[in-house]
Amino acid sequence: STTANKSNHSKNLTKGSIQLTEASFSSSSSSSAIDVEYYHYYGAKVDNDKGPPSFPEILFLHGAKFSKEDWLQSGILEKLCGAETDTVSCTALDLSVRANANDLILTFRTLRDNGIISGKPLFVVTPSASGNAIVTGIN
Repeated sequence: STTANKSNHSKNLTKGSIQLTEASFSSSSSSSAIDVEYYHYYGAKVDNDKGPPSFPEILFLHGAKFSKEDWLQSGILEKLCGAETDTVSCTALDLSVRANANDLILTFRTLRDNGIISGKPLFVVTPSASGNAIVTGIN
């Protein structure tokens, strides 16, 4: 499931959360569902039935000492995807640095299923410890 609302930061910025089920980094033994918060600047409304978007999509992860807030506060999200452009879609999220490739795939599918991303190939910016999710998928 997903929840979202508009932020005061920009008319194109949405803040929300998605619920991941069966995430391996869930710390609760009684439930394997975890909420992952995100910011999303949309380049255009995503319509999964209309084929590939005509704009690139970027997924921003973060290192152990950071959060999605750092991508927002640094101005990177707005500079690439905010008010001055409607041609790039950016999503910054708080995926655990303990996430593995399966968790990243689950996150990607959940974002797609909730219409946040198109589900087409996208760029992933992953500094520091968050790169583990990609490295484990390659190995």
